[in-house]
Amino acid sequence: MSLTNKIYTTEDHLVRSTMFAQQYEKVCNSRRVINDLVKSIQHIPLPRTTVPNGKDIEKALQKAVGRTLTDAEGKYLSPEEWFTHLINKKFPVTDYIRPMKDLAFTPLPDLFHEYF
Repeated sequence: MSLTNKIYTTEDHLVRSTMFAQQYEKVCNSRRVINDLVKSIQHIPLPRTTVPNGKDIEKALQKAVGRTLTDAEGKYLSPEEWFTHLINKKFPVTDYIRPMKDLAFTPLPDLFHEYF
């Protein structure tokens, strides 16, 4: 999988930044979230204002938990596909990010949730 070929637009980065701010605040203020989750988010190089660089994320995951990333091909994977990747120490991600008009919902898996 190539994790660095896609060029993201200013809107893509704005969508990512907006969603990160909203979700990070919810995670940090949730009584249900354990502190270890918040701490782990801080150890992965998740940029707050731009779309993450897949290679940077992959390096951090490889170092922390021995996992690599693989292409989810912009679709929902079947349970068999999903778990086969996990068994093989690969985490499926897509390079798709929703447009601003779909900020609240997208029917397709997008990179915001996969990385966050």
